[in-house]
Amino acid sequence: LAIESESINTFLRALVNFSFNGTCAGGEKNCEGGPAPIGTVCATDASCIPAAGGACVAPNTGMSCLLDNICTFGGACNNSRYNDSLLPAPVAPAVRIPATIEGVALDNTATVPGGEAQLVDVKDPQLAYAYFRVTKPSEGVICATLRNPRVEAAWTRDGSIVNRNIILTMSSYFKVGEVRVRAPTITEAFPDHTAPHVATTFRLGGLGLSLGDVVKVVRAHNLCEDDVGGVKAGIPWVNSVGAVLGGETRKVTRVDALGLRSEVVITVREPPTGDAVRDEYMLCYSHAFLSASGVSWRRPFERAGQVWMVNRPPAVEAFAPAEMFFAQLNRLVFNGTGLGAGHRIKLVPASQPGGCRGDSLDEANSDAALLLHGTPT
Repeated sequence: LAIESESINTFLRALVNFSFNGTCAGGEKNCEGGPAPIGTVCATDASCIPAAGGACVAPNTGMSCLLDNICTFGGACNNSRYNDSLLPAPVAPAVRIPATIEGVALDNTATVPGGEAQLVDVKDPQLAYAYFRVTKPSEGVICATLRNPRVEAAWTRDGSIVNRNIILTMSSYFKVGEVRVRAPTITEAFPDHTAPHVATTFRLGGLGLSLGDVVKVVRAHNLCEDDVGGVKAGIPWVNSVGAVLGGETRKVTRVDALGLRSEVVITVREPPTGDAVRDEYMLCYSHAFLSASGVSWRRPFERAGQVWMVNRPPAVEAFAPAEMFFAQLNRLVFNGTGLGAGHRIKLVPASQPGGCRGDSLDEANSDAALLLHGTPT
């Protein structure tokens, strides 16, 4: 009991001695009395004109205090619990909710590229259109909601949301259905053959075609490998991997407004080998895309449909006339397939050994060089 009584007495004494007071600290000596203005800092009485009743008075440093205004001459009441309790309440910073992120509306930040929200084109209460140009293959969900742009205009200001009702409208979309966004596809190409040094216009059909698409020609037993490129000395370069001579990567030259048809002109200079397997080529197509940020990129090369292209020499099926007159300018008219400006016609004596190829080394070499390099068109 004695120990318990002593503990209670100690607790009560602590309560009696508990105080909110602090201690004055800081401040500087000031002149009081005399002609010196209030707030004049001094070092000794001499600075305060004692003859006129002035005196240099020290601040009440060390004096018990409750508030700062008790401490004189710029002093402060340190460690005053009462003074601390009078601090202003913390002010919460203003919360700024952006209406857009990097220029994209909040309700468009999760859409597929090119699938941003838009108002429908209404034809009648039972029919409406919406147009999208999605720039990336994906599995998508069609979402719809009811919006009023006139009302929503007052809910944002200077790029920030000022009325949170717009958040409710942004989150009010409901699912309408699902859609599959397929990658661009080539389904057909024409013609299915070409000849050396003949400028052949290939007409390609499919879906999602654009002017940024490129084509190259490779041997049929090879794969459509991606090109290798870069920039050297400030000049971009591209290595058309796997392409035959004259079939290097090039952009299509025409695309219709719906992206269903495209054209490209290719002049293959690869000489036929006579081997049906090695002379069979295929078209490789790479589709171009333009991202929302404006940066273009290409999909990997893929085989263009089921088209096989045969490299074969031109075939002359008929010509006229069959008789010519010496020393006269005679015109021969040829009909056939694969005829092009890169081919030459020559006349040799019917009695020449070896016929058109000839048996002489010079003529054989000349013909081989002509077949490989062609002539300017």
